[in-house]
Amino acid sequence: MSMDENSITPPLSPDNPYRLDIEDSDMMFADDLARQFPSTPVHFPDEGQQMEVQEPTPTYTSQRPFSCHNVKSSPKQLESFLKTIESTYVPDLDIMVELFSQQFVTCQLEQNLDKLSLFLSQWICRIQNKNPSPASEVRRWRQDIVSFYVFLKSYVLRYNGVDNQLPPLLNSLLSLMHGALLHVDTPTQIHFDCMSRVDSCEYNSFHLCLDVYWETLELLCLIVYKFQDLPYRQSLIQCCGREEEDHKSMFTQVVQLVLWELVTLAQQAYSKVSTKEALETSPFPCPCVKEMWTMCEVLLRHRNSNCSEQLLWVHINNMLQILQEDEVSGNTEMEIDSNVFVYPATSLVIKDKTGFCLWLSTKLAALQSDSSNSHPVQRTSDSSYQEVMAALRKSLAKTDLSESDLRFYLQCCVNLAEHWKPHVALLLLLWDHFYRKLNSNFQLNVATVDGLGTLSKSSLTLLEQCNRLGCGQYKFKPQDTSFQLFLGLLGNHLRHLLDSGSNQEWRQIKGRVYSKFHKRRIQELMENGFYNFTCLFLCLGLAADTEDVTGKLCDFYNMVDMSSLSLGTTRVMWQGMFAMVHLYQQKDLDISVLTDRLGQAFSSTCMEFSCDDLDPRRRHLLWRLILFYIESVQEVFESSSQLGPAYSRLMSEGFSSVLSGCRSNELGPVLGTIEVVITCIRETKKKAGAEKNVEDVYNVIWTSILPAIKSLSCSQSASPLLADTLAGLTLLAFDSKKENFVSLVKFVHGGTINRSVCCRFWSHILPADGVMTALSSMVPNYQTDLIQTWVSSTIFLPAQSSHLITMNRCMQTLPEVRDMMTQAGIGQSEATEKTTCLHFIKAIDIVYNKTTVWKDRIQLRDKAMNYFSNILRQLSPILQSLKPAETLANAYAVMGYIIKCCAQLLFVQAKPDCPLPNIISAMVVPHFLFNSDKAVSPVFLAVVRDHLHLFVRGLGRLDYKKAPYVQRRLKDVVSIYIPKFWTSSSSLSVGTASSVHPLVVSLKESCVRQPTEVALEFRQFILESVMEKFLLPSQFTLPPNHHLALMFLKEIIGRTYCKDVAARDTTTVLGGVLTVMVLSDVQSTYQCAQKIATNLLEGCKVSATTTLTDVAATLEAFITVHKKTHLDHCIQALDKVSKSGGIFIRNILPKIQHYIVEHESHRGVGSDSKLRQNYTNLSRNVSCKPPGDT
Repeated sequence: MSMDENSITPPLSPDNPYRLDIEDSDMMFADDLARQFPSTPVHFPDEGQQMEVQEPTPTYTSQRPFSCHNVKSSPKQLESFLKTIESTYVPDLDIMVELFSQQFVTCQLEQNLDKLSLFLSQWICRIQNKNPSPASEVRRWRQDIVSFYVFLKSYVLRYNGVDNQLPPLLNSLLSLMHGALLHVDTPTQIHFDCMSRVDSCEYNSFHLCLDVYWETLELLCLIVYKFQDLPYRQSLIQCCGREEEDHKSMFTQVVQLVLWELVTLAQQAYSKVSTKEALETSPFPCPCVKEMWTMCEVLLRHRNSNCSEQLLWVHINNMLQILQEDEVSGNTEMEIDSNVFVYPATSLVIKDKTGFCLWLSTKLAALQSDSSNSHPVQRTSDSSYQEVMAALRKSLAKTDLSESDLRFYLQCCVNLAEHWKPHVALLLLLWDHFYRKLNSNFQLNVATVDGLGTLSKSSLTLLEQCNRLGCGQYKFKPQDTSFQLFLGLLGNHLRHLLDSGSNQEWRQIKGRVYSKFHKRRIQELMENGFYNFTCLFLCLGLAADTEDVTGKLCDFYNMVDMSSLSLGTTRVMWQGMFAMVHLYQQKDLDISVLTDRLGQAFSSTCMEFSCDDLDPRRRHLLWRLILFYIESVQEVFESSSQLGPAYSRLMSEGFSSVLSGCRSNELGPVLGTIEVVITCIRETKKKAGAEKNVEDVYNVIWTSILPAIKSLSCSQSASPLLADTLAGLTLLAFDSKKENFVSLVKFVHGGTINRSVCCRFWSHILPADGVMTALSSMVPNYQTDLIQTWVSSTIFLPAQSSHLITMNRCMQTLPEVRDMMTQAGIGQSEATEKTTCLHFIKAIDIVYNKTTVWKDRIQLRDKAMNYFSNILRQLSPILQSLKPAETLANAYAVMGYIIKCCAQLLFVQAKPDCPLPNIISAMVVPHFLFNSDKAVSPVFLAVVRDHLHLFVRGLGRLDYKKAPYVQRRLKDVVSIYIPKFWTSSSSLSVGTASSVHPLVVSLKESCVRQPTEVALEFRQFILESVMEKFLLPSQFTLPPNHHLALMFLKEIIGRTYCKDVAARDTTTVLGGVLTVMVLSDVQSTYQCAQKIATNLLEGCKVSATTTLTDVAATLEAFITVHKKTHLDHCIQALDKVSKSGGIFIRNILPKIQHYIVEHESHRGVGSDSKLRQNYTNLSRNVSCKPPGDT
């Protein structure tokens, strides 16, 4: 059966009964030829297992089919093959050779080549057959095909033809290879997946294509090397829409065929993913395809070095150029030759040709320089950029180029820069594009987080970002814009150019960039444009010449008309200048020019900000700009290792204007920056020889910032944060100039400063080393001033405040405090850090009571007055506003405790300016309480209710019997607060000031088992005041609120433990209580009065101090007062208490009889039967016979 050399007629089926009977006597010679094929069978791994075979270095004769599990041996086999064809090695062949399971005579190859071609076709059909076959059989068939090609290569190596004549074998071999290429499926037509099973038809068909393609390339390479020239054959491959070159060698055509197939495979992978996933997607469906690319590159490089064959990238660039051309519609009149491969395939549709071109170039460049490659390649020449630039130029010219596509293109360029040499033309091409779009924000136009921009908030962050872009080691981040990608690419290229000494290219780029900007162009830049413009120059400065580039940037900034800039643009300009300051700091360059310009610009902005009639929106925008400057100054000082005169220019007069013009909620950042500056100065001063460097900064702070801090500290609404700043300035003065330190201390003690600020200030100052010693030597009366501040701190600072705890701890070491507490016998363990001040107040009282020498008592009294005399003036704002609530409560608690313990020291009748009267008038009985038309604040009533007992007990320790003022104030307290605070709660304990009436609490010392005489006298005075105000009738009418007085008396008498005390109250209280029973018509009031009278009389019965005569006199006085108008009611009242007071009532019965007779005589109508009946009942109840008729 004959077969045309170019025919693609399918071969006979493997099951066809026709057999090629190969029996010829010529096969029997040359028995001594050694067999070259491996005698050991090939073992293939099971599915999912990797082949682990220990074998020697592979040679081309031991070549195996492509396998995804064993790809590392292919490059080594290629290397062995290339060495073989260049050497004089001639392989030995056996007389007989087994091919396709048949025996052939080796020397009869030319006669049997047609038969072998038929077998090759049959084996290909078997493998590509869709019917499943055993995996081992398919592997054996593929090995047979590879072994056949290996035999052909060995045969060609041994072949010795006639000189200068091409052997006839050549045409037959070329026809065989051409037919095999046409017969086998192309890889792009096979639906192969990398996850396919190794025994699947698709897997074996795909890898069969690779086997045939590669074996064909090697065989053609050998033939070309062996015979130099090949006979011209018709074209094997045709590019659609192009005229092919004449006389293109078959080797070149097969190379192009293989590369077109590999490129098409890559396009199929690219078309399945989005641009976001493309860079993570491999163009190699399996490792074998990757090895195919690698071996093609190695083979073509070898051919190029020997016979000027084109390199891989030349072929790739030609293909990419074809793909970049506009699609050519299929020519229906063109005759299609079935023996020719047409590329690119009509089914190949590339949506983004530029993206595919760059993506494939990136992947191949990475493959080319892969360290795992057995033939590592250095950076290629910049000629490989030609098609990349052509593709980019075409896309950049489009008006509808999207940001996402541009980002993808530049990501590819960045990746290419890792493997290729720098290319200035590429940078200039991209620069021309981005220059035109500097005002763009380069954000994605999507509604997801990918569309959000990332702007650097601080100058240091901006510099760090630019350093990442311009350091020459740029790595892409997902949030990077296309402009940032360009800057990163620019930085990478520049770094490699400068490292290689290519200064000419840097000057070319610099000149191209500088030339684009002039005054008109600078004025055209908006906020985004200025930001991008600044980033560009910072990246250039970081990558190349810092001083030259940043100096040029400052020159460009000088072209700007500041009055025409928006505040956002001004902020960007300041951000760029601060970033340059940081850069100069890192490189130890002079920053004076930059700081001088920044300070002047800031002062101008602050002057506008301090205007009173500023529009609120404009003010808000100015504040944001000022806040950025303040934060940037803080970053500059924090990042500086040493301070110089240039730094003082950043602390310009603008800080003083800002402090004067900002609101309380805006003050924190300004003060925070000032404190950072102060800390940096103090740290710098600790370094040897650095004092002169910080002198300018210190002077600016002292002359410009300190006056504003002082002014704010004297405000009633001063922020507590001012204390921290003022303390920092004071400690700085303490380290620098002691006279300034003393001046600040005197200012704080002057009394004009806000108390909250003052208290917090000392909590910072006192713990500092050496401060106490300096105060004692340089500030007179510092201890008195400190104690005044300490007491104020206890009021103005919360009890849990760390500042107060710190101050308490420090004040325990003050000599006066320590001595006072020692004399009082109060140890440090007894006085905790939270109650130290209260224990000190108690210690003053104890020491005063212990002191017997009159002179010493006067001295102690004068000291106490100095301690507490100014506190009321400091409390005035709080007492007027009644807020904040916590401070108000602290004020009443501390002042109440001072009055309770030290009232004797604070009240001197001979001194009208003594502090106690003012304290009582302001805090206990203020003038508005006497205005009945004005409602009293519930806040005031609540705080007084909780602390009134402290003030009353303090007043009770004074000689109130001889002090009219004290008497008057105590009576005012009784008359005002019994109606306002009374709530009956007999179940509550005496000490619960918040629930029991405070006057009841103030008398608790008289309710104990053994009360003192002082307590009893004070109780007597209060009860007399209550009777005078509420239970003394006027024209037989009870005063208002008499029922509240009864409740008060009931509570006091009910809580009194000692019956003698209750009996003692009888002479004062009993008459008034019985009067209520006579005059009141309210049942509850009557019962309350009866209960009180009963308790009093019960107490008198068991009392050892009260006599019968005393009680009888009280009862007689009661009867005498009401005998003319309410005699009957008096007898009834006495009858109600007769059970408990019968013994006392019996003594006055004669007097009652007398009053009855007088009453009847005065009436003149005879005896009063009702009155006599009441008297009879009373007499019977007290066990006495009634009188006879008179």
